[in-house]
Amino acid sequence: MSSRAQVYFIAFALILLGIGMTLHKSYEKGFPLAKGETQEVWTIEALVTFKADASQPEAQAKLTLPSQQSGIVILDEQYTTGGYGLTTTEENNVRQAIWSKRNATGPQRLYYKMQLSYDGQQQSALMPEPNPEPLASFDKDQQVAAQAIVDMAFDQSADTESLVNRLIQIIRTKDLPEVGYLLNDELNTGSQPKLIKDLLALKGIDSTIVRGLYLEDGHRRLLPSEILSVYINGEWRLFNFDSDRDTRLDNFLIWQIGGKSLLDVVGGTNSEVRFSIISNIMSSQKVAVWNELHADGSDSEFTILGLPTEQQSIFKLILLIPLGALVVVFLRVLIGIKTSGTFMPVLIALAFIETTLTTGLPVFLTIVFVGLLIRSYLSNINLLLVARVAAIVVIVVGLMGVISITSHKLGIEQGLTVTFFPMIILAWTIERMSIIWEEEGPKDVLVQGTGSLVVAIMCYFVMTSSTLKYLVFNFPELHLATLGFILILGQYNGYRLSELLRFAQVSKSEHDWHIPAPKASTKQGEN
Repeated sequence: MSSRAQVYFIAFALILLGIGMTLHKSYEKGFPLAKGETQEVWTIEALVTFKADASQPEAQAKLTLPSQQSGIVILDEQYTTGGYGLTTTEENNVRQAIWSKRNATGPQRLYYKMQLSYDGQQQSALMPEPNPEPLASFDKDQQVAAQAIVDMAFDQSADTESLVNRLIQIIRTKDLPEVGYLLNDELNTGSQPKLIKDLLALKGIDSTIVRGLYLEDGHRRLLPSEILSVYINGEWRLFNFDSDRDTRLDNFLIWQIGGKSLLDVVGGTNSEVRFSIISNIMSSQKVAVWNELHADGSDSEFTILGLPTEQQSIFKLILLIPLGALVVVFLRVLIGIKTSGTFMPVLIALAFIETTLTTGLPVFLTIVFVGLLIRSYLSNINLLLVARVAAIVVIVVGLMGVISITSHKLGIEQGLTVTFFPMIILAWTIERMSIIWEEEGPKDVLVQGTGSLVVAIMCYFVMTSSTLKYLVFNFPELHLATLGFILILGQYNGYRLSELLRFAQVSKSEHDWHIPAPKASTKQGEN
């Protein structure tokens, strides 16, 4: 394989890799490709209330918390202690917040608040291992009534799913007297889901009660809803008891799986937990960043987003440099613009970003012009190159100080931004232009100086594009594609646009240059 073919192979591989990684990050991790995209974020507040027992001053409240589940990203969690000690535990995928206090008297109020986003799909959480031999909690009298209900539902169904739906319908309508008998007893200790759980156990079908919340905006002081999760054909399926709701349960947040109660209080009475739900709009980029930083796995730690804020702001500027380099390569290789120094325009563009173009351009021209005048004097005293450049650096520092002080005195605060210009680059620019003046003449100085400014201004507009700034910071993988395009441009060895324009003018002048054709000779006829 020739070197040219190798370059093209590597370049196209880098481009495909960069674009592929970017699309993966967008679709799999939720990073939006367009700036300004938003998504719905839900804020859920749980209010725990109870009355401390006067005979037992030590109080402890345990609230089960939701775990991470598919389609849902928990963005933030906050707790209010109210003088309580707070600990959080996690065991067997069950998270709990535990508030403890030694001397609690009177009514107590504790808060837990969380923010989450979800993708609108039916949620699933880590379910327990199914019990191959579930047990029903019926006594002898209840067993007869329960068996009658199950047998009728079994005869009127075709499979496990239809059996569950038929049982839900029977229990909800309460048409059979056996249902009323069992529910009256169940109301003392359980609910409709618990009754159906016991009924399914008579057929050897395992199920568990799931408590959660329907994500609906503006609801206050809600009690958790109970649904049933049934093990069918190797997977857990959720079933809804509310006839007014969609059976898909797309907006149902699973808060607790199994367990006797959502809230356990020791040293208190009349305990209760109520929920309030509101929805807000948040930037999709913020949601994706939070998810990236709190995701499981080592790759979640290897990201610019995990750096301190100060370093992130520095990288926001550094990641723009490859864009400027691509612009320089394009303008020099394809257009043919001559510059003073290869990538000096990129550094000047970085200074323009800090100073703004309207302020930075006149300041830059002023420093370079004055520096060239002083450099012309230094060339007459025969200083060595190193000493001459060092002297120009000192002079540039002095000029920057004079401009800053003068601007401050005149109330022109924009002039203070002159300090953002790289002093060494300014000094070398002055030195290089002076050498070109001496060797090539003022025309080349004007051509290269103008070319450098044109390229720097083009780099400035590209590097200040809000869309490109957003993309390269959130998708730094795109710079693999940038490198690929630079390699492709590096293989170009044809005519530049400026050369084609010059040749076109030459061709036109040759066409306009008219050479008279020789007169045709008259052939003498024979007499």
